[in-house]
Amino acid sequence: MKLLFTCSDRPAMARNKYYRELLSSKYDYTECVSHSKTYAKRLPSIFFQLLFKMWNKDVYFVSYQGYFLVIFLRIFTKKTIVFDYYVSLHDMIIQDRKLATADSLLGKLTFWLDKRSLELADYVIVDTTQLINTAVNNYGIDREKFTRLPLAVNEEKIFPKEIARHKEMFTLVYMGSYIPFHGVDIVMEAAKILEDKGEEVYFLMLGKGQKYEESTALAKELNIQNIEFIDFVTMEELNDYYNASDVTLGAFGAGERAKVFITNKAYESFAVGKPHLTLDTPAMNELFVGDESIFFVKDSTPESLAQKIMDIKHNESLRETVAHNAATLYQNILTNQKVTEQLEKEILSKLS
Repeated sequence: MKLLFTCSDRPAMARNKYYRELLSSKYDYTECVSHSKTYAKRLPSIFFQLLFKMWNKDVYFVSYQGYFLVIFLRIFTKKTIVFDYYVSLHDMIIQDRKLATADSLLGKLTFWLDKRSLELADYVIVDTTQLINTAVNNYGIDREKFTRLPLAVNEEKIFPKEIARHKEMFTLVYMGSYIPFHGVDIVMEAAKILEDKGEEVYFLMLGKGQKYEESTALAKELNIQNIEFIDFVTMEELNDYYNASDVTLGAFGAGERAKVFITNKAYESFAVGKPHLTLDTPAMNELFVGDESIFFVKDSTPESLAQKIMDIKHNESLRETVAHNAATLYQNILTNQKVTEQLEKEILSKLS
């Protein structure tokens, strides 16, 4: 069977890397990807490659953020298209990053791209039932198209490792792109509350993005002492920081995306066997149980987050239990091997 794989995001990111390795081992495989750093540079390159490579294929596998690619391919083929949807472009632009309003031209365009790409794909992969419900209700998509599949982790780079602590005091690590959805401002204010209470808690902030400058300015304004910003880390360094900390931080911003989305860093935390602290949402409750396999904060306030951090810090036994259960859960249902078994059963076995 001849299969073409394409994606508009970085081909080396964990989810794309997983698909590329799996599919290239199983099929007569062709790919159209770009290693350029920005979407503006990647998309023209991918479309140009497709013009030469997309013909006479049996199946098209479109991965993360391939909304344009699904629509483009369907113009030229009636063959099967598998689409890893993962996240609503409309929600990401409007609700998450707050770059436009729903009734703006960009808002209407992203809504149409979501709806049309979902309509045209034969199989759609997402990682939560909540996102399926949203797509069905908002865009009128047939529920039977969807397969719920956990995110793949780069298990070659992210894994449990014995390593010296980053700091002797209780340490929490954030990794991300500082988008509003992550609620980094809430983390900063919680850090200040803890410092004012005399709690020895260290915040390790990794990555850079939309609200990075605002976050560093807020930390300076609040005069937070026990905090460190590192704007770039390799995957190897990220794994070291995960393993050298006590708890990983998820997302704390309110909004529709928070209700339907599980972050990549949550899966990575489970792969490493570290307790993960994040906002309690319907999507997170599909897989995880609070104070058993994960730590939840009940609302998006600095006060609630600070209190939960204190509770976790002062209960080492519970931390160890949650860490153990997280690692066990990962091995039981979330490893790449488990993802492959489900993907084979739900989609790949049905391709002709």
